[in-house]
Amino acid sequence: MLVPACVAADPGDDPSTATTSAAVTAPGGGGGGGTGTNCPWWGCGSNSPVIGPWNFHELDADGEPNDAGLQLVVMTRKGLKYMPEVIGAELVGHSFDEQSYPSIRGAKVAGAILVVDAPDGTYELTIHRVARVTPYWVGPSTLNYTYELDYQGPDQGDVRPVCGNPPIEDKSYPNALGALLFAGDRYDAKAKAVIATGVDETRGWFNIACAGSALAKLHLNRHTTAGEDGAYVAKRPQRQAMLKMFVSDVCGTGQPFTVPGEPLHYQNATKWMKLDGTETSDEALWTADGAICLDKHRLEANPSPLFPTIRQDIEDACALAGHKLPTCAELGVLPDQWQKLAYLLSANP
Repeated sequence: MLVPACVAADPGDDPSTATTSAAVTAPGGGGGGGTGTNCPWWGCGSNSPVIGPWNFHELDADGEPNDAGLQLVVMTRKGLKYMPEVIGAELVGHSFDEQSYPSIRGAKVAGAILVVDAPDGTYELTIHRVARVTPYWVGPSTLNYTYELDYQGPDQGDVRPVCGNPPIEDKSYPNALGALLFAGDRYDAKAKAVIATGVDETRGWFNIACAGSALAKLHLNRHTTAGEDGAYVAKRPQRQAMLKMFVSDVCGTGQPFTVPGEPLHYQNATKWMKLDGTETSDEALWTADGAICLDKHRLEANPSPLFPTIRQDIEDACALAGHKLPTCAELGVLPDQWQKLAYLLSANP
């Protein structure tokens, strides 16, 4: 299976004229969410957080268990205990006694351990490196913190990476081994939906977005609360539309139709990102409900043996869901009227 990678606009480019492209990862099952697989919901072959047998993408700093039953208990460093909190896209360890020892943030959280209780015992997630080298792909090229996380399980066996399938390191992911941590958005991995946005709705919860994952792409495209900046503010339906596009949830049911490493160009209606004219075919128009039309699917443009009958698979799935799927040519809105109907246009390079 191909290793997922991403090539984005130069962070210094004007986002209104930059070409945005990505090799999208393949969310799948998680207890059977992929077609005929036992993949985690975010996908076989994708770079998603895993500890032991547990696939997940979020933890709650206040100690609520997530859907996998994982519960963050405490953060420690050099024998001292801290209350963890992710503020925007930065991890902070709040001291239990500021007079005795200070809170920590930034590079100073390197060496900290997140203690997580799971149904099969206690896991320790160690932050062994913090880097601030990953820029946003649109808008101001502010640098994000990334956190390289290893874990050891209740059997005290080998130390393993939490993000075990990193993409090739490049200017999009200068620290491909690190994960972005960000608060302000919550996701339903099975439905591929944005279920909450904003600090009040998501209080305590934060995401672990491994490099190359759909959630990392959402954040670096500023389609998260933590990534908002001035004119770069995406509403919840727009964020969900981008998520649907990245995972190719064509029918809007949460079923993905893509594989790791599949190249894709895209443009949004607000012109943060634009196609560069080198595309060979249009793929689809996307809303929060999935694709509203489909011309040449990415796996028709770049076939994969994993989906030998991709068009029929999509048509059957959408028919079962009652999701109408005309060609985009039939809608008659390309090349310059599609923004009235959809938020994103995807195309094949």
